Amino acid sequence: MSNVQTEQLKSSLKSPVNQDIRIDAHDLTENFSKENQNVYHDWLALLKADGHSTILENPDFVLQDLNSPDQWGTLKPILFLAYQNKKPIACAVIIPKSVRASHLQGWKSRKNILGYRLAGNQISGDKSIEIQNILFQAILNHRDQTGANFLLIDDLESDSALNQIRKQPEFSGLKTISPSGLQDHHWLIFPESAEEYWGKFKSKTRNTLRRKMKKMGDIEFIPITEPEQIADFLKQANIVSLNTWQSQELGLRVHNNDEEKKFLKYLAFQGSLRAYLLKKDSKPVAFIIGTQFNGTYYLDELGFDRQYSRLSPGTVLFHLLVNDLLENKKPDVLDFGLGDAEYKKLFGNQVSQSQQLYILSLGWKSTLSYMKYHSYSYIKTGIKKIISRLGAWKNFRRKIKDRVIQNKSI
Repeated sequence: MSNVQTEQLKSSLKSPVNQDIRIDAHDLTENFSKENQNVYHDWLALLKADGHSTILENPDFVLQDLNSPDQWGTLKPILFLAYQNKKPIACAVIIPKSVRASHLQGWKSRKNILGYRLAGNQISGDKSIEIQNILFQAILNHRDQTGANFLLIDDLESDSALNQIRKQPEFSGLKTISPSGLQDHHWLIFPESAEEYWGKFKSKTRNTLRRKMKKMGDIEFIPITEPEQIADFLKQANIVSLNTWQSQELGLRVHNNDEEKKFLKYLAFQGSLRAYLLKKDSKPVAFIIGTQFNGTYYLDELGFDRQYSRLSPGTVLFHLLVNDLLENKKPDVLDFGLGDAEYKKLFGNQVSQSQQLYILSLGWKSTLSYMKYHSYSYIKTGIKKIISRLGAWKNFRRKIKDRVIQNKSI
């Protein structure tokens, strides 16, 4: 059986909804569903009823992904379940997460800092201010009690319930770090038909897409959805990944290892995997890894071989992907994720604002990280001002932007 901590919450919010709220915190293990069947079914039922939950919160996904305990120190993955009058009403999962200290401090460092990440970037179930507030406070309390350094929300939408909660007066003292700040978050809201979607593009744009398709010549477009396709797909995607701009700038994205095979096979068995491979003259030139769950297609990874960049293989593959999504098991929404790449602007039709956010724990260590990060940001801003006054900042930015566009153009 898992360890469970229960806290009977008093009416600290002075609201009737808060009179009979109980929060259970369960340690999660790979055998949790067998050893805690009632809790598992409560958890699963909440997410099914939510309608906006992601596969990252799905109990089976969470439990099969508990594969890094040696990196977690004394921290354990935790399921929080809120009950009102013995009925489950909301839930959240936090997973231990190790990040480089430099990510939170700005200054270069080889040390790692341990904290938690919020699975699915949200609290699922009841979206009322009172319930979200109670669960959020329980998560922060657990973070501080266990010595975790932070709570990471990887993609926090500006208009989300959780973002509104963290701005409540009782959380006004939270120390937060957002490494990239607010960014555009692009979406594609699918219309009823392919004709309606493509009809909104200018004729010049449609002609450009057709020319790029023709310029690619002999190509093969391969949807990847079945478990038996995974081994060959990862082999081909790894070949492409070795020569993508992402691997050059961020490190190798597709390793073709046992962990990736296990992960993609799980998604395929769940019916959620929708990956794609593009070949030219029988050679892999581009790939996409994505998942579809609860009516949303999530774009997880896109890469193309830079040797073929003049042929725009990424654009061609994404064009084919959109057509496939429109024609087969059409989702309601395509989530491009954070970032403002040109292809997201081209194919998307809605934009929101979101950010990666670290909420630091109480204590001197986190305060020091907070001070280091903001002192680094202050110094960097000062350097920018000095360069700007010398008349060189605009030219420097243009050169960097041109380099990024050249590397990221698909």
